[in-house]
Amino acid sequence: MNKHLRQHIKTLAVVAVFAALMSSFQLRGISNDAAGLLMSGDAMWNFHLPAPQRIADRYYLGLSAGEEFNLADIKAELLIVEILSVYCSSCQSMKPYMNEFAEKIERDPQMRGKVKIIGVGAGNAQSELDMYNKAEQVQFPLFPDPEFYVYELVKEPRTPFLLFVKPDGEGGLAVAASHLGTLKDADALYEKARSAFNSDISLIVAAAAKRKDPDTASRDLVLPVTEDDLWEKIRRSMASAGGVPTDIMKLDIEGEDTLYMGFVNDEKVFAKLVSRRIPCNDCHHNFFIIGFNDKGVFLDFVPVYIIKIGYKQWSDTEVKTINQRFFGKSVNDAFPFDPEVDAITSATVSTRLVYDTYNKAHLAFEKLVERGYAEK
Repeated sequence: MNKHLRQHIKTLAVVAVFAALMSSFQLRGISNDAAGLLMSGDAMWNFHLPAPQRIADRYYLGLSAGEEFNLADIKAELLIVEILSVYCSSCQSMKPYMNEFAEKIERDPQMRGKVKIIGVGAGNAQSELDMYNKAEQVQFPLFPDPEFYVYELVKEPRTPFLLFVKPDGEGGLAVAASHLGTLKDADALYEKARSAFNSDISLIVAAAAKRKDPDTASRDLVLPVTEDDLWEKIRRSMASAGGVPTDIMKLDIEGEDTLYMGFVNDEKVFAKLVSRRIPCNDCHHNFFIIGFNDKGVFLDFVPVYIIKIGYKQWSDTEVKTINQRFFGKSVNDAFPFDPEVDAITSATVSTRLVYDTYNKAHLAFEKLVERGYAEK
């Protein structure tokens, strides 16, 4: 397994400089990446994570034995959570600075034992984190998040994303500070931690309560194609059912504002426009269409805007690879992702997002069934 993954991680280091130069003017799936993210004074989700594999990590976090734990179970006056991806070149370039930062905390007599750091790999399995560690050992526990559970709870940031979290005094957690993007300065990281450690979280929460509600619409991803292009791609997905689609309409279903229905040979077909934020600082957000019929059988996958390393569109052959994996399968099937086998070259994170979308397609289909559009 590890040869391919190791080579991919090395490749990311090579493209990091190129990506940094190009990202300033290349379209990356238009959005305001900072809008709507967790910030100082916000409540922090008390999400659960799998128990650490290493006894040393369990001891470091002050956890008792068990299969999983909640964030608030960690014994800390300040908890620093890094949201990362093993395939994110910015995360890799920041790794030595995070390690130095962790060592500084352990040398500080005031913060040692009271400030803890963890990393959460957005979309990463344990095997991928293990390989990430082999390249250069991370000096704090890393936890897998293969289904993007934690990533979605913290509002799907680009990575790396740091959250400085404190107990709120009422059994919950609150954000004392946050930082989006790379910070290749262990001293600056240390000062951020020390400031958060010495802060009064009750005052921070009170100040946050006086803020105006953020404009959540400003965080919406803007589709980087024209309306005509989108409709052409919707028709293409539906046509894979074996005919010319007619009477296409957008459905009004709460929580599913990107579902379309049409008819092919008098049979109902559906197309779901998917917009996925990507856990990477140097990558493009993803837009694609998955189709299925009224019995929950998948039709064609149609990319709308998916870019891989080097700012290249997926090739027809790569799109065909995805369709061979999913076409004709059921929304109730499970699709495990193996980066060694399943990843599109130079687009591992995007491929993971595609697989995750197919694995969750049954949720949209169930809403269609509830409203009488589809059959169980």
